[in-house]
Amino acid sequence: MKNKIKVKEVTKDNFANYGQVIKEPSEKDWTSPSVDYWSNLGTIDFNQTEVEVNLGIAKSRSLEFTELERHNQSPEMLIPVGGEIIVPVATGEDASKKEAFLISKGEALIFKKGIWHSTPFPVENKCKFLVLYKRDTIPHDKNMINLENEYTLEMN
Repeated sequence: MKNKIKVKEVTKDNFANYGQVIKEPSEKDWTSPSVDYWSNLGTIDFNQTEVEVNLGIAKSRSLEFTELERHNQSPEMLIPVGGEIIVPVATGEDASKKEAFLISKGEALIFKKGIWHSTPFPVENKCKFLVLYKRDTIPHDKNMINLENEYTLEMN
């Protein structure tokens, strides 16, 4: 005899005994011309280090940037979930060595501590992405640099 289990729509309440559900909330934590962002949608405890899960939607815009950010106390994981993204990165105190990478859906990046990076650029109209880093990184460990020049990304 086969046993059956009825599949149901997941909610925070009906999944609470098993863990956390992450869904896109209606209220954004912040928005800018480049991104809509929802912070701390869930927390994962890795051996007494709490990692927060964040959701962003990279907006369509020209492939140009003039600023970068970094986090000196936490690595960061960036996962595109809705398509391809382009991510500029840089090293050095003054972000002098710059490169840009195409990341496809199903791939992810883990930035080392202190690596400069920008908000992702979507290849298509817009792209959702997940970001994971140590809890409270944004209020306590977000460093910005304004670049002396504007940089334009070129697709092959």
